[in-house]
Amino acid sequence: MSGSVWKEEIERALLSELNTHVKVKNAAGTLYAPANAFVRIPEREYKDTDYPCQEISLINTTFDAERFDNHGQVVISKDTTAGTAVLEDRARPFNMTYQINFFSLFQRDLLEMQLSWMAKHTPFFNLTVLDSLGVSRSCFCKVIEDFREVGRMNNTTRVFQSVITYRIWVEIETGDSYNTNIVKTPVITVGGTSE
Repeated sequence: MSGSVWKEEIERALLSELNTHVKVKNAAGTLYAPANAFVRIPEREYKDTDYPCQEISLINTTFDAERFDNHGQVVISKDTTAGTAVLEDRARPFNMTYQINFFSLFQRDLLEMQLSWMAKHTPFFNLTVLDSLGVSRSCFCKVIEDFREVGRMNNTTRVFQSVITYRIWVEIETGDSYNTNIVKTPVITVGGTSE
């Protein structure tokens, strides 16, 4: 059985990437990773955070009909001696759209965060994810909206913000598997006789 890749798995991987690769300069001019990324949860009360930081939020989820292959099952395992195989239904592909917000009290920090992120993440990249069974997999990520600047006021403090949006390929495994018989010894008929 294969594991699924869904919201929890994607968010865990994105947080790891942000906390590892997004950097700012300290007072001495040395780059460091502030490791201050979090997932925006709409139901949770909004509270102030430490800056600089990054916030990820799920915008939407859509079924990806172009990637869906409904022709037959996938062979999970086979035993040619016993003449049996285990088949599994194909995964259901979806696209998740995530927005990553970068926040800082200083524009230079915001620019440094953008640069450090873009240096490691091209407009197309594979995100390493642990699926629901703990198996390492890759999810294709594509920028669908480049960085845009958004300024805002937080009480009396100006907060610099930039936003980038990605479409990420995910899939749900159905968990349906079947045992079936397979041909152990093929018989090929040539010119009306068996060989």
